[in-house]
Amino acid sequence: MIYDQIQASLNNVLPVIGSAYQIYVTVIYNNAIDGDNSLHKATIINCNVLYGNVQINNSGIFIALDNLPIAIGVTSVISTVTYFTIFYSKAIYSQSLPNNYIKFVQKIPKGIFNDINPNTLIGQISQAKANMLDDYYQKYFFVQNQVYSNDYSTQLEFQYNGTIGLLSNSMYLPQLFNLLASINNVALNVYDLELFISKYIYYRLGVVCAIYINDNIDPLDNYWELGINGKTELDSTAILAPDNLFAIQNLIWNIFNSDSFLLEFKQEIQNLIIRMSRADVGNIVQFFNDEPTDNGFTLIGATYPNDPRLIYNRCLQYLGDEEYPLNILGYTK
Repeated sequence: MIYDQIQASLNNVLPVIGSAYQIYVTVIYNNAIDGDNSLHKATIINCNVLYGNVQINNSGIFIALDNLPIAIGVTSVISTVTYFTIFYSKAIYSQSLPNNYIKFVQKIPKGIFNDINPNTLIGQISQAKANMLDDYYQKYFFVQNQVYSNDYSTQLEFQYNGTIGLLSNSMYLPQLFNLLASINNVALNVYDLELFISKYIYYRLGVVCAIYINDNIDPLDNYWELGINGKTELDSTAILAPDNLFAIQNLIWNIFNSDSFLLEFKQEIQNLIIRMSRADVGNIVQFFNDEPTDNGFTLIGATYPNDPRLIYNRCLQYLGDEEYPLNILGYTK
């Protein structure tokens, strides 16, 4: 029997000890009754701590009190169907300067020194060591803020994007910098590329745009194709294609709802696509003022990676962080 797929997750954040975070539950319908692979958000009705030092309420908001692993049983409902899943996590410490002097004097064996106050010789030595570590922490925090900061500066923009001042008027600067910092994790498949550009446009302008990449795959005619009956029989139908036949010539990028784009922003998107896309093919960028549904696409609804409804001719649209976990719409044709 095939069951629905249930998942509990956070909105792309790493939990920090002492801060509150909302758990979200999604369900992919795979059962025999309504198994259309559609994605739905469930309403949390009860939570209980299975293990870990954590505070939680029944709406799914939790606060981790230390950095040990936690597990939370989550009960949720869609319509009249109740679901249960387990949310696993592990919080991290927030960046703060510890009391290094106390840490040093705590390591001094008992009975060796009668007085370890800062005005004693051993206290002064411990304080000097603590000051050295304090200086190290301050330098580390400074470097970290230079690399991972979300506060805008021209230096940070140049580091992330190679430009100065171009991104300063972006609608969602912290989210944009987080996106640019994650470039190395963006795969070169169509799903990741479409979603990245749609996110970039949203964070830059606050405009919801759908992106469709046409792989421009040429038909293989009667040549050999793995796993296809009638094209794989040796000495019969398995005919090898000539060397000059290329399956993919170019990636054709269709960007919808772009009527508000200035020419400068269109050029910015084209430059970004060349930077992000595959190096072995061309990239043809087309801008459309209308919606995907005006160009032969059908709205599928909220989607997710490896959605079987959107294997071919997939078009993605990012709706913003506030709509999580249903913030990625899929179209097909």
